[in-house]
Amino acid sequence: MSGHPAAGDDALAARTRHRIVNSFHFLAALARMRAQKGQDTTPGEGLLWMADIIADLGVLERHVSGEGVADIQAYLAGMLQVWRDRYRRQGLAFRLEACPLTLNEGAAPAFALAVLELVAMAARHGVPGTSRADIGLSLAREGDGPAYTLQVSPGPDPAALSPETFGMWLAESLARQIRGTLTHGPHDSVLRFIP
Repeated sequence: MSGHPAAGDDALAARTRHRIVNSFHFLAALARMRAQKGQDTTPGEGLLWMADIIADLGVLERHVSGEGVADIQAYLAGMLQVWRDRYRRQGLAFRLEACPLTLNEGAAPAFALAVLELVAMAARHGVPGTSRADIGLSLAREGDGPAYTLQVSPGPDPAALSPETFGMWLAESLARQIRGTLTHGPHDSVLRFIP
C-alpha cells in the first residue's frame, strides 16, 4: 500500500476545491450587488442578509452529492426549519409540497437564492395587516415536459414592492440564470423554469 493518494482521491479533492472557490466567488458577487443595489437603511441589514445567504447555501451544500448534483426536494425540506426559526417572531408557519428535482451545482445556488428571496418577500410584504400567516411552497413538474413550477404564496403586496427593490431585482435576475420566468400576484409568486 502506497502513501500516495489514488487518482480518484485527487479528482475528488480537485472538484471539492473548485466548488469551494466558486462558492466564495458567488458570495463575494452577492455582497457587491447588495452593497451597490440594496436599499439598506443600516449597515447591519446588509450583514444580516449575507449571514442568512451563507447559512442557506450551507443547507444547500448538505444536499449536493459528490458528483455536484443537488437534491432540491431535500433542500427545500431542510429549509423549512431554518425559515421557521428565522421568522418565528412574526408567527409565520411554513408548508411544503415538492416533487423530486435535481439541479447541477451551477444552477442549484441560483435556484436556492431565488426561492429565498421569494420567501423573504412573502414574509415581509405578503400579509398586510395580519400577525400570523402560512407561507406555502409548491414545486411541481409541468406534465411530462421539462418545465417545473415553483409557487410561493402569498405573493408580495404590490403596494410594498417595486421592480427597483433589491429582492425583486435579484429574484428576477436569478430566475433568468436558470432559464426561468418570474411572475407575481397578490396570491402567489410563480417561478417557471427548465432545468
